[in-house]
Amino acid sequence: MVDTSAKLKQILKLIEDGEYFVINHPRQFGKTTTLLNIEKAFAGNKDYLVINISFEGMGDEIFESPKSFCPAVLQYIINNKSCIYLWNY
Repeated sequence: MVDTSAKLKQILKLIEDGEYFVINHPRQFGKTTTLLNIEKAFAGNKDYLVINISFEGMGDEIFESPKSFCPAVLQYIINNKSCIYLWNY
């Protein structure tokens, strides 16, 4: 196991500062674990709504334009109660 607490702290600061970031790595590098740790860090925080969502299996057509992407993602969120989006509201 690798200690990723310093990296997680950097990510949480980016989120709190309203910055965008990308988690991009090959298989088995801890992407899902990192996202789950972000979700845990914001659990119970009333300033954020965390929604866990995967684009796997959605097909290519939803990515063709914002007009197709936005409704498809919103419908997915509505249909899947267990669906990480971080939403600062």
